[in-house]
Amino acid sequence: MKSKEFYIGYLAEAPEETSRFIRTIILIVFILLSAAAVLFALNQNKFSTAVFEYGSGKEYTGIYTSSPVPAIKISNQKDVNGKNINLTIPLVGYGKHGAEDAITEYEKRNAVLLNGKQITVKGDLIYNEKTFLSLNEGMPIVHIENTSSTGDKMISLMDTVLKGEIIDPKCYFGVMKPGLGKVHRECAIRCISGGIPPVFRVNTGASEYQYYLLLGVSGERINEEVLPYVADKIRLHGKVYQWGNWLVLQADINNVQRVH
Repeated sequence: MKSKEFYIGYLAEAPEETSRFIRTIILIVFILLSAAAVLFALNQNKFSTAVFEYGSGKEYTGIYTSSPVPAIKISNQKDVNGKNINLTIPLVGYGKHGAEDAITEYEKRNAVLLNGKQITVKGDLIYNEKTFLSLNEGMPIVHIENTSSTGDKMISLMDTVLKGEIIDPKCYFGVMKPGLGKVHRECAIRCISGGIPPVFRVNTGASEYQYYLLLGVSGERINEEVLPYVADKIRLHGKVYQWGNWLVLQADINNVQRVH
């Protein structure tokens, strides 16, 4: 009867059968690790194509409106890539703050109301699927014109029920990755509680999304009220409006349903 190989550790070479077995195990482990690495890479989200022109400090001129959220309507200007800007762009403040504080301070200091006036502000554009303008720190308003105008009107579209997630737009449309979900919850709560307008992100198909500026049923700001639901999958009942290049959802925040 043939005896089994016996491996002695201090010998220079292992027996052939033992060596063959070890080589097979190493090959199998290598193949499994390679396959796992490929699957892991394929299942990662694509790198964000967002742009945050941080530190550009460019000046932008347009018609300021305070409702439904602070925004500036810009025409015939260009971003850092030379692309024309003809948009109504919501404003956010420096850091994790909304734009209201800087606007209100300027209005009090100069005894003027900016709503409907053409103003020039310094800031950094944030853009991907949607565009925001992050105001510079300090006093970002550099000029106002005496002329006044009206902004985009809110056009009622439909009553609806939508399923999605509340996000903070400064991080999500900026270069934060990920800028949504549970891992980003605390950051999003800080941004929204600081006054940055909440946005409702709705999946409309395979990797396609629609975005709604989120307000209360009467068009009021509901930053504090939405904080318990940030980063959760929820269902909202409300009315959709068209506001320039934006959709606005006026939702009943007292009738929120968490979903899976």
